[in-house]
Amino acid sequence: MADFKPQDFDIQKDYVSDPLIPNGWYKGSVTNVKLNVDKHNLAWEITLNGNEGMYFSDGKTPVDGAKLFFRNWLPTKPGDENEMSPSGKQTKRQSKINMLSKFANKIGLVEELRNMESIATTVQEKKFLGMEIVAKVVENEYNGEISNQIDSLVRPN
Repeated sequence: MADFKPQDFDIQKDYVSDPLIPNGWYKGSVTNVKLNVDKHNLAWEITLNGNEGMYFSDGKTPVDGAKLFFRNWLPTKPGDENEMSPSGKQTKRQSKINMLSKFANKIGLVEELRNMESIATTVQEKKFLGMEIVAKVVENEYNGEISNQIDSLVRPN
């Protein structure tokens, strides 16, 4: 250990921003799903695969192997039944139920996402793992940082 000399660096000269995935639709699969009861969401980890010849914005990092996340917001947050959604058309609870219903119908998982009991059981039994998916990847800006996020998920035909 006495011979260990850390490699020097200069954060101003050596900093390289993370490359981004170009906006578009990418093939992938579900590699993890976590029910976050305390955060009132269902978090999907999608690993991109089967996108040969597609690269990050640096032109050299393959898109395949990248992991991105998608969240369904669950209608379980106390107070959402009384607070209106930003549109003012319905409560936040109703809005979350409607969004989850549309997602479940679009992706063909109506019974698995029917209610909290079926969601918890399906996640616990790892039924979503390995499911093929097509993800719409977009750039997102948050606190001045640009990153990728999944905007939509669909099942391949």
